[in-house]
Amino acid sequence: MKIGIVTDNTCNIPAAELEKNGIEYASLYIMNGEKYTSADQIPKNVFYDEIQKAQYIPKTSQPSVDDFIKTYRKALAQYDKIISVHLSSKLSGTVNSANLAAKEFEPGRITVVDSLLTSWALGFLILHLKDRINEGAQDISQLARLAGEFHKKTRVFFSVGNLEYLHKGGRIGKGKALLGSILQLKPILQLKDGEIHPYKNIRGMNGVLKELVNLAIDEGKQPKGIAIVSTGNTSIASYATERAKEKNIDISKIRTGYIDVVLGLHLGPDSIGVITYYE
Repeated sequence: MKIGIVTDNTCNIPAAELEKNGIEYASLYIMNGEKYTSADQIPKNVFYDEIQKAQYIPKTSQPSVDDFIKTYRKALAQYDKIISVHLSSKLSGTVNSANLAAKEFEPGRITVVDSLLTSWALGFLILHLKDRINEGAQDISQLARLAGEFHKKTRVFFSVGNLEYLHKGGRIGKGKALLGSILQLKPILQLKDGEIHPYKNIRGMNGVLKELVNLAIDEGKQPKGIAIVSTGNTSIASYATERAKEKNIDISKIRTGYIDVVLGLHLGPDSIGVITYYE
């Protein structure tokens, strides 16, 4: 039996790498100008340059049921069964669309899982599932259980460069955004149990970067996966990488790059995330 994987673009795995591994995905949408555009069609470097200059109000949308039906048809042309794993249902309705689409197919062929994750935490889960399947895993229920519990092995911490974007997206009130800006406070946010929670406030970007690395990386312990992602400011990503190196992390294993635009749109410019998972 051949088992395939379907995910969504928020997993942060490059499209070419997904294709190489035979992994299909459905893309979320962002409001670009006056219309919704498939997020995977927007070059990240161009997009993050644009939001530095424009007054964006973060608006995103999940893939449609039809998007998933098309994706599943393509995947089922190659595989007998599909495990479809997506970003947290507490952040998006993507899982709901996937579940509705799965009902259009023969029962048992598609298993949908709410990962309670996003960004590279979801990406590491997808690649781990692929490894397990390549090793011969055939039990869909066991794979689904692994996928549903993987979030317990992850650490996902973010910080934003400008609180105004969280305010625009309705994540915090205007007074809190203004006060934070005046005091030069930058929040550290944690993805926990599928939701984004405020963790603590730090003054100054250098302090933020040091704290993000400290929170995500155990002293003397190598994570199975590590990613340092940003919304366009490569200097802060480089700084965080150096902090990881000081903790004797093998930096050749660190994934670096842009945060997917769906999440990045809500975080705004000069935001950064440090994501790890441990077995």
